[in-house]
Amino acid sequence: FGPFGVRCFEMNFPESLVHVGGAPPDLRADFAYANPPCAPFSLLGSGLGIRDPRLRCWAESLRVARDCDASVFCGESVQGLWSRGRPFAAEVCRAFLGLEF
Repeated sequence: FGPFGVRCFEMNFPESLVHVGGAPPDLRADFAYANPPCAPFSLLGSGLGIRDPRLRCWAESLRVARDCDASVFCGESVQGLWSRGRPFAAEVCRAFLGLEF
């Protein structure tokens, strides 16, 4: 979701395709992995929780997973997402299943 993330990914995975701006229309994947910013729920982060604007990255990650027709979505975060942000984590799970977001 920005030039730093793209450069970091390209350095770590030089053989991989990087596409910015969502999934290309013809891309299909069984498994979608995302690592949205964890600061909203991290002990050392912003402490904003669900008020943190960076949480929109979760919605964008889910949109890309749906665009790729992924059957599995893995969103990595800090332990605080589960302990302090459990309602948000449950909302993300329901959204991936197409129930709401």
